[in-house]
Amino acid sequence: MLCCGSQDDESEQLIAKNRLLSLNLKKHFEEWSSITRILLLGCKEVGKSTVLRQMNSYYGKSVRQQDLQFYRVNIRRNLADVMTCIVTGMEALEEPYSSPEATRSAENHLARLEEESGDVPLVFHPELRAVWNDANFRRCITEKCELFPNMLDSAQYLVENAERICHPQFSPTDQDILRMRVETAGIVTNEFKSKSNQSPLHVIDVPGHYRFKVKKWATLFTEAVTCIVYVASLSEYNQMTTDKVPNCNRMRESLETFAAVVRESVFSNCGFVLLFNKLDLLQKKVPIYPIRAHFPEFPEDANQNDPEIVKKFIVQQYLKLVPFHVQGRLTHHFTSATDSEMMKSVLGSINETLFSCYLNHV
Repeated sequence: MLCCGSQDDESEQLIAKNRLLSLNLKKHFEEWSSITRILLLGCKEVGKSTVLRQMNSYYGKSVRQQDLQFYRVNIRRNLADVMTCIVTGMEALEEPYSSPEATRSAENHLARLEEESGDVPLVFHPELRAVWNDANFRRCITEKCELFPNMLDSAQYLVENAERICHPQFSPTDQDILRMRVETAGIVTNEFKSKSNQSPLHVIDVPGHYRFKVKKWATLFTEAVTCIVYVASLSEYNQMTTDKVPNCNRMRESLETFAAVVRESVFSNCGFVLLFNKLDLLQKKVPIYPIRAHFPEFPEDANQNDPEIVKKFIVQQYLKLVPFHVQGRLTHHFTSATDSEMMKSVLGSINETLFSCYLNHV
């Protein structure tokens, strides 16, 4: 009798444990299911990090005091990167500078590179301006921009603000932070609250160098992703890659990556947002760098000096890659990610898309 009673007690305890486990699993599943997940995708240097910083502002995340040192160091590093790009490009071209001041400044920077000094000295800003404004460099970067592949899009801004950035008491502004270039090291999840329904919103930033392995990492997100935001640069039509596939046109590589993502079966139920970034740079570049030199398929009877016509051509190159079953779930927007007002409007539209995607998933 005692043995039988003991077995009954053990059975009741086991049933209670199973019931508690089931309740916990159900709770965790409900919490997991309530999360809206965005994959933020795109190739290197298309502006994903800038879009993410704008999301921080849009969803109410302010810059933390402890992050300012990180920004300060990397903004100064970007400043040095601009100088390095100039002097190494001019060396590759075997082109002299047109002024003694620019020549001396370039030599000083090369000496610092040999010393592997990461410091940006106070004298750096006049040296940078000397080489940046050098007439021969200006001619070279216009005629042979492909030999300056690592030139940052924010170079002009950095040069104009070099004196302030080099100051010992430099404190980064919002615009400095937006224009900072830092390569994403690994997959990073950024947590927000949705503006539509206050549900958890996770933005998963996938590094640009993962573009070669779409099939491999896509399986990590099976049935977990609500929407994909693919960032494409409108201004990279004349730029070349420098990493694993050197001398490949960056826009053609982005098109290839987008095709792999939008056709991936893992994402067959996701919403898609195609975000065309760097509209401001496109408008500046089109009159200087003819697109037909890099995209011979640009129509002969179309005006390649008209930014609007060039923009439509680029958009069409992307949209024609979208499978029929995805077309009804894809929207596209134009922006300049460093323009906060423009990004607020775009993120508002994307938020509406996310809410629609969320309703389809619940």
